[in-house]
Amino acid sequence: MAPPAAAVPAKPMSAQAKRMIIIAAIVVAVLAALGIAYPVLNATVFGARPVAERYLQSIESGQYERANGIADPQLEGGRDALLKDNAAKAGKRMSNVQISATRSNGNVETVSFTYTVAGRMQSDTISVSPSGSRYLFFKNWKVTTPLLKDLAVYTTDSMTALDINGITVTEKNASEASGSGSSAMTFKVYPGEYAVSAHKSKYVTSDTVTVVAASRYSATARAIRPKATRQLTTDIEAAIKQKLDVCARSTEMAPPDCPIRGYAFYGDDSYKDIKWSITSYPRVSSVSPTGGSFYTSRGSATLSYQQKSFFDDSWEPQSDRTSIYLSGSFTLNGDELKVDLDDSGY
Repeated sequence: MAPPAAAVPAKPMSAQAKRMIIIAAIVVAVLAALGIAYPVLNATVFGARPVAERYLQSIESGQYERANGIADPQLEGGRDALLKDNAAKAGKRMSNVQISATRSNGNVETVSFTYTVAGRMQSDTISVSPSGSRYLFFKNWKVTTPLLKDLAVYTTDSMTALDINGITVTEKNASEASGSGSSAMTFKVYPGEYAVSAHKSKYVTSDTVTVVAASRYSATARAIRPKATRQLTTDIEAAIKQKLDVCARSTEMAPPDCPIRGYAFYGDDSYKDIKWSITSYPRVSSVSPTGGSFYTSRGSATLSYQQKSFFDDSWEPQSDRTSIYLSGSFTLNGDELKVDLDDSGY
């Protein structure tokens, strides 16, 4: 007969498993000592509703980063810029949060609640689902539908950055954006009232607009209208002066790509010693940071030259004065300005 097989030694328990058994034993002992029933504890401490309450209370109290830890907003690349605690310090957050009902559908708990934003009561829901267990006996719950709302604003290309509740954001922080002349940007936020304005720059400012983000408010873009600073007008006029000074160095009756022009009625060989001087530079009379355009008041230039006499070929000094009217466009990239003069009328 073959000798009996040697007994296989039991695999030792891991340290983590031992800790979990010890913790579970302690929990059971404490519950037994306190006379607390499992169903009661499961509903009041480890249930779905307490997790929902902690989540909603975190948003209501402005602890946005704590709320992010309970329900991951899953926004990357800076798109969660307005879901930070600093964004909760300005504006007005949701308030008067009240859970009204909890409905079960399989493993998913739907929590219904109300809150107040901008003086109006709002109704909303979040979903809470189990994710593993706690202390072996209790389910671990997670909020699976973050309470995110859309804050949509309508801007122009002259505004490359906005201040929302004191946080500077750009197109890269938006969840959606459309550019080219005008820009509608949508940001993910928690419910509340948000103060929105153009980020202060050398050339553009704006009034502060209050935008509401809540369940009963439409996400239609709210217009943020830029205003030109005095510096924008000054620098456009400086660009005009630089252009006209270049034109005034020309020795031609009609300098190319310039808003100044003399008329050679008798042919080019009848004129010489042509000189231009700017008598008065045009001043910007209107500027539109929304459309990126500007117009000027009247300026003037003087043309002096020698003209050959039609009778005896002698040369006589002559001078003419011409008016200068200008319009054009400009583009802004932060504090960088590019000015283009409209040459369609030259």
